[in-house]
Amino acid sequence: MDGLPWVGRKAALHAFAAFLKSWLRARNQGAWANRGAMSTTQASWLWIVQGPVGVGKSALVRRWLAMAQEVGALTIAVDWEALRAVDSRLAQPQQLSLDDILTHFYAALRDAGLGKYFDAYEQLRRQQEQATRAVQAALQSLQQQNPEASSGLPLDVFARLGAKGLAWLVRHGLARAGLPGVEVWLPQEPLEQALEELLQYGSDNVARWGAWLQTWLRRQLKPEEFDLFFSPEERFLQAMAQGLRAAAERRGLVLALDAYETIAMFDPWLRALWQRTGADVVWILASRVRLDMPRRAGRSYAPGYQGRWPKKRLHLWTLAPWTEEETRQFLQRIACDRAFPPREIPAFTRATRGLPLAVAEAAQIWLAGAFPRDRAMAPYPSSLHPYVVERVVERMLAPLAAAPDAERLLQRLQLLALARRPDYDLLVALWNLKEPGPTLETLENVYGLVDAEQVALDPLVRGFLRAFLMAEGKRKQPWVREANLRALTWLKQRRSRYERQLPTWEQRIGHARWREDTLARMHHGFWLDEDKGWNELIRALPAAVTYDWGFARQMVYEAGEFWPTWSITRRQQWIALRQSLVWEPNPSQARRLLAFMEQAEPYWRHPGLAAEGQAMLYWWRGHLYQLEGRMSKAQQAWARALKTAPLDGSLHRRLQGLTAKQPALPMLWGTLGS
Repeated sequence: MDGLPWVGRKAALHAFAAFLKSWLRARNQGAWANRGAMSTTQASWLWIVQGPVGVGKSALVRRWLAMAQEVGALTIAVDWEALRAVDSRLAQPQQLSLDDILTHFYAALRDAGLGKYFDAYEQLRRQQEQATRAVQAALQSLQQQNPEASSGLPLDVFARLGAKGLAWLVRHGLARAGLPGVEVWLPQEPLEQALEELLQYGSDNVARWGAWLQTWLRRQLKPEEFDLFFSPEERFLQAMAQGLRAAAERRGLVLALDAYETIAMFDPWLRALWQRTGADVVWILASRVRLDMPRRAGRSYAPGYQGRWPKKRLHLWTLAPWTEEETRQFLQRIACDRAFPPREIPAFTRATRGLPLAVAEAAQIWLAGAFPRDRAMAPYPSSLHPYVVERVVERMLAPLAAAPDAERLLQRLQLLALARRPDYDLLVALWNLKEPGPTLETLENVYGLVDAEQVALDPLVRGFLRAFLMAEGKRKQPWVREANLRALTWLKQRRSRYERQLPTWEQRIGHARWREDTLARMHHGFWLDEDKGWNELIRALPAAVTYDWGFARQMVYEAGEFWPTWSITRRQQWIALRQSLVWEPNPSQARRLLAFMEQAEPYWRHPGLAAEGQAMLYWWRGHLYQLEGRMSKAQQAWARALKTAPLDGSLHRRLQGLTAKQPALPMLWGTLGS
């Protein structure tokens, strides 16, 4: 959103300005005169800005950095998303180590002219290279000694890797490859192929060889070389913190890490760096992943910063989408030559979900002379211009598109988005996968797109992905259709189990799980074909009108999301049905609604349900006659409905009241009347 009008986030800007003022005043007054001692014990200042993609995190961070520059602080920004073009492994951080993260970070510091403060860090790097060469030499010596007879080591496999490959395997792979549930990521294809060969000997043997080689290398190397080769993290963090404290001593240092979700799995290590850099350093972390709450981070657990970081040193900002007023301000400023219709702003805000990225893209459509949404349909993201949807989705999925298994992950993410309210069991059917957990955790921990525990996408991401999939060519792709067929079959089986215990329509409408599965079947039916979804809606419509008017309106409203996929005839039917479901329909609306309810008769195959269905139709027909002032016909219709209504149901009691000499009008609506 560079170059666009700035809207909102005033509280965040004012808070950062006030912080900079007090921070610099304390430095100038000498409150931190003894910085050398205090920096080793004091945690740094931590500013965290979190929120979904496109909500304006990066723009806010750039504003904060500009403000820090204006007051004379030294600022450095690292955009981890941009670094993916340099290091493709950042698309799958499980392949990285903390060493790799610190290497990228040090490159940014060196490019900013701060390399002179990191002599200790560079010295450690040189020592590590010496340790690596020593390991390579020791492994070559091992090959020459050929201890295969005593240790069982498959030296023929090791020899094909070369000394460097063997060193990498000893350091990162063999020591952990035999552990159950531990995945070993290898940076090069030959290493991956060799490890597969090694694992054919059995995980127990691989683990034993790893332990043997570590013990053997401990005897061959100096203690310092061994530590730098196998566990260098602590010493590198200490050296990095020392250099940052020195660089910040004169002017103060503000460091921003954008797209922090890319490396959030290393957060348990990196927060040890924030704790050591002292009060002269301000860290800004911008992340899609929520950092305030506890979460899994790769194979480890990352406690949230809220409650775990010194309260006075933590500033947490969770960005929300724009309000209707903020959207209006943006449109006024960007479209001054072609004013946006004020009456359209509420629906426009709901359609874009107030997402600044979507609002900005839609504004460009408006400036080009077109209206950015279909005003005839409900304000879903699917009502937006296709270009807007594609641009937003492209931005959302950019991190995922660079992953080695991008196609598989993209498909599963899109299937998760198209589900109405997925649960774990439904996801098994959608993904055709027995254990969705690992994929959910990857989408959450690496890409910040999913709440794995709740089996849910961020609502913003879900809305735009659905709109993206509704395009004809995407919605009818074989893998999308097959997934929806699996979901419909599974939902039918689960709902059938409920229905065996729910013999009447009233009991089914009153059962929360039955209602949810009915809405889900309607939802997946519309993904397949407009007739399948519409038939599911019509089948339950009479019971919903009779027993739960709000549920009837909910079905129709949720069906409206699929407006872009419908024929003109279906759109006209939906509009007519929606207009009929007002709280106090007039005779014309009631007549149209009766016509829709009568379409459900072919679906009432069970005799008991058919009898109750006829009672529901005659009840509504009587209401239509009443609205038209034909009370004798209304009484006849209600009397006929009374004959087939379930004796122990609320409809029977309602009809008894209506067929009395002085019908009580509130009884017409059951629960609504009360």
